[in-house]
Amino acid sequence: MHTSSTFTQKSRQQRRAERRALKKGQMLRKPLCLSTQQIGAISDLAARAVDQVLQKEWNISPSLKDSQVRIWIDRHEGSEVSSPAFAKGGLMAFAAKRILQNTGIACRVAAGRAIWSVGKGDEDTIDHGVTSTGSINTDVAAGFWHTWIEVDGWLLDFASRLLQEKFETASETQPFSTPKHLWAKFPDVIVHDPRFAMPNPLNNRNDRYGYWEEQPRMLKLVEHACVQQHQEICVLIDNAFEAGFRI
Repeated sequence: MHTSSTFTQKSRQQRRAERRALKKGQMLRKPLCLSTQQIGAISDLAARAVDQVLQKEWNISPSLKDSQVRIWIDRHEGSEVSSPAFAKGGLMAFAAKRILQNTGIACRVAAGRAIWSVGKGDEDTIDHGVTSTGSINTDVAAGFWHTWIEVDGWLLDFASRLLQEKFETASETQPFSTPKHLWAKFPDVIVHDPRFAMPNPLNNRNDRYGYWEEQPRMLKLVEHACVQQHQEICVLIDNAFEAGFRI
């Protein structure tokens, strides 16, 4: 994943401190402008907005069980997009972006590849496009992509609250090496500072996630594919702020 950070002129003392930290395998990091409570509030409102939009589109209950997702599967038969957890997860970043914008916090949505691991076994990962060899166009059409938010250089994945559902769905067709009761637990929002090395479960069995941004064209294709849902989500979130929602 490629990210860029803007640094002000640093003092000699600051540069020395950073070099010492680097030698220890660490990086000095800019504090995230959001508290744990604020991140949780954003995640909950984003999830409610996404559920409401998809409930209206599919005319189903917010639980979005696999057997009920007929409209979406008809559109994307045979692709990863037919998963209800994927459908919700693909919209969470855009919902979170709208909330942050309404709060006055600068952020951006990034689109690319991602991977998660439930354990240290040989068959313990699921990924969105990491192992794909197709083009960006075919990967977007097949659902081999993921979106997340960047704030002040920090990566926030608001779709991680859906990982348990994704793991359970994936294990039905191909069980993981690690038994379910030993699966790794993930927070509702994965928070990662990109100035630390990005973990990669394919290279280190102790790592649990990895995110790598793709070319801007992937994000444009994703936005185009979900433009109607994005617009409806924005209306719901704006209404929540008009009703007094704050983080």
